[in-house]
Amino acid sequence: MTTGEEAKAFKFINKLFPKLRKWCLQALPDRRRQKSCIYPLEDVFLLTVLMFLFRCRSLRAFTQEMRDNESVLSNLRLYFGINKFPSDDEFRYALQDITAKEINTVLQRMHNRLERRKLSRKIQTLDGQDLVALDGSGQISSHKIHCPKCLTKTDVGGSELFLHQELVASMVDEKANLSLTLAYEPIARQGTNEFNKNDCELNAGMRLLPRLKALYPKRKFLFLADALYSVTPIIDFIKSKNWNFLFTAKPERNKELFFMYWYLRREKRQTKFISMDSGNKRKYVWANGLPLIQNHLNKPQHWVNMLVCFEYNELGQRIYRNSWITNITITEQNVAKLVSAARARFTIENKTFNEQKNLGFNTEHNFGHFGNLPEVFFGAAQVAHLISGLFALWKEGKKLQAQVGSQRRFWQRLAVIFTLSTLPESLRPIFYLKFELNSS
Repeated sequence: MTTGEEAKAFKFINKLFPKLRKWCLQALPDRRRQKSCIYPLEDVFLLTVLMFLFRCRSLRAFTQEMRDNESVLSNLRLYFGINKFPSDDEFRYALQDITAKEINTVLQRMHNRLERRKLSRKIQTLDGQDLVALDGSGQISSHKIHCPKCLTKTDVGGSELFLHQELVASMVDEKANLSLTLAYEPIARQGTNEFNKNDCELNAGMRLLPRLKALYPKRKFLFLADALYSVTPIIDFIKSKNWNFLFTAKPERNKELFFMYWYLRREKRQTKFISMDSGNKRKYVWANGLPLIQNHLNKPQHWVNMLVCFEYNELGQRIYRNSWITNITITEQNVAKLVSAARARFTIENKTFNEQKNLGFNTEHNFGHFGNLPEVFFGAAQVAHLISGLFALWKEGKKLQAQVGSQRRFWQRLAVIFTLSTLPESLRPIFYLKFELNSS
């Protein structure tokens, strides 16, 4: 990899998100005493994003490798307008008061930029609706280190475990090769005293959904989630905003729903069967207008439509089965599309959580554990993951990453060049860069 190839990566960032520094300045209020501030908050946050882009294993390692390096300072001035590099402690004290809501605003402006350039249209599916996967993920855990916001649980050995979790809403692609974070919400204790109860994923979902409506008021969403979300409050809110849902349904959680479904199937009412002849065979079974009854209530709360998919290999052996509920009327014309959309939910696991935990972002590492630091570092990782994912879809970026073998190795080698060489003035990111989003 040469300095010219490195320049392509930074020209891509500057071309696609030319006002990223300004967006950070506007969205992230600086609550520090300004007289004692040496490092602008937007610069510190952008450096944090750069740390995740470069796949650094820790904040200390990042500052030790970068802070006193003249090549790094020269390149930072050239590409990002950053003149000073803080220490790891200065990073933490600068970032501790930022909230997830403010970082979500940065993510929103990045997605609005994609929409203005008509790039997000290429990843919309199912009648112009964005597929949005909702799922929670563990972040950091410890038996010793904890803060007032930590969740607590007793592990198998009987000792107390402290942990942080995050709920993520991510726009996924039907072909399961793309996952772009729209917003996230910390799953954490909301108060500061020891008597506050643990937070849960459903409560975080009830906080995140209104924020998604405020951030993206004109977007049409089709929400994908597991059986945890098949409850009245979530469904009520989604339907009140004219959104749609496609949630997994499980017999152990929705017993009455499955009882009615099996009754209708046994009586051969409201069910349809379709077989696909090419490759593996699929059988779709559905019923419209089933009552979704919550166990703690005595009357039906919603009428939903239920869909079950069976898949068989060439030998006739069943290799897949799953079931979902939705508010979309199921017909022979849309049943295959609904199943493809529902199966895309796992993209958030593979393309977001797996990449961020195991492929270099190190989101399970404890970068800082006071103030709002866990959610701030997680949010910076989402911004970096969004940039990295889009770069991998750009045809030039895909070619550069293919030369070194993987996305992770590309950014790690980019970090090495960034620290060892000063890029010439002729490589300033002022040239027109044609960006083609190819999700195939």
